Amino acid sequence: MSDTPKGVLLVLLDDSRRVIASVSDFDTSTYGGFTLQQGQRMRAKDALAREAAHRLCNSTFAAALSTRDIQSAIDKLCRAQGWSVTDIPIGHTENP
Repeated sequence: MSDTPKGVLLVLLDDSRRVIASVSDFDTSTYGGFTLQQGQRMRAKDALAREAAHRLCNSTFAAALSTRDIQSAIDKLCRAQGWSVTDIPIGHTENP
């Protein structure tokens, strides 16, 4: 087992390439049937959605939104408005 930390960093960028939110996950637990990197990416995607909502919305409004609804809005912004989510694996050697 390597001592190199393994994790993922996700960064949400708007259409002007400004950072809207970023999160990382270095938790070493995973979900059954998924690689460590896939599990970290799933958790980071949820955390990125919550972080983006708190940065872009009133805190009361952001708290009322489900993670799934926020992820749907982010997906729509990426498809229609030129936003993007950059996925940076850290310490992983396997492909995602």
